[in-house]
Amino acid sequence: AGVFEGYADGTFKPYQSINRAEAIKVILKALSKPILPPDGGNLGFWDVNTSHWYMSYLRTAKMYGVISGYSDGSFKPGNTINRAELLKVFLEATGVFIPLCQGQPYPDVPNSNPWYLKYACFAKQYNLVSTNNWGQFSPATPMTRGDVADLFYRFEQQGLFSGAYYN
Repeated sequence: AGVFEGYADGTFKPYQSINRAEAIKVILKALSKPILPPDGGNLGFWDVNTSHWYMSYLRTAKMYGVISGYSDGSFKPGNTINRAELLKVFLEATGVFIPLCQGQPYPDVPNSNPWYLKYACFAKQYNLVSTNNWGQFSPATPMTRGDVADLFYRFEQQGLFSGAYYN
């Protein structure tokens, strides 16, 4: 579908980590979101380079309300995206209804209402992510290109793209 760009040697490199900016790009492309041009500003993130390739994708994601950055005003575009962050960005970008969570979806997701709880519950309900041998969600696990492709696949297999909001 042209969502991922391969490498010059013709490989996909599914085990290569994917950073936050790259993940935003492939998610927006997968959902066929029209990409806004950069506006020259830093979008309120002190750590972005306003002339980098990712600014149009960040601007679009911010306009759709799927990114907000960290509490210190940073976005950390070059950091590897983790499982919780990936689910939040992807699910918010799709526009699917994400109900409030009742209970503890995974043994390592605390009941104390972490920011990612509703995304973990949704992922559990629809089998959107794999778990380790102990059935743990592992929210801080760094994601790879293959993990993102697998999320797209699982979302499609559950028939959820039909309920996603486009444009």
